[in-house]
Amino acid sequence: MIFAHEVAHQWWYAQVGNDQVREPWVDEALATYTSGLAMDGWGMFDELRAYWERSYELGRSRVPGATPFDPVWAFPEGRGYGGIVYSGGALFFLDLEGTMGRAPLLRALRRYLGEYRWGIATGAELLGILRDAGGAGAKEVIEGWRRGARP
Repeated sequence: MIFAHEVAHQWWYAQVGNDQVREPWVDEALATYTSGLAMDGWGMFDELRAYWERSYELGRSRVPGATPFDPVWAFPEGRGYGGIVYSGGALFFLDLEGTMGRAPLLRALRRYLGEYRWGIATGAELLGILRDAGGAGAKEVIEGWRRGARP
């Protein structure tokens, strides 16, 4: 799991930069979700998803009002950070996948990569691409997660 996650960082962050302090989810959630795609290919996805769910709930118990979209400083002493930003961020993308379908979500992520490769992207830009690709369903998922209410 860790190896796949770190390889995913090399894929995403090496090509599209972001502000890791203000918007750590852009890098961490993408790396976690896409490492999950590798785990799915290896037949280990159910175990990984269960881990994400447990980790996210533990993070929420430590910082109840936090969302995956929050900056680093929203997690005093790092409490809840991994569970909310990494696992919650991956669950956010998984919820989008459930609404949009995997193929359209991956097309949207390829568009994000193509438009922002070798530059610095913001979370708003990534969310805009996801909204465009996923329509009303994606918008509902995004807004639910941003409010801290997982749809």
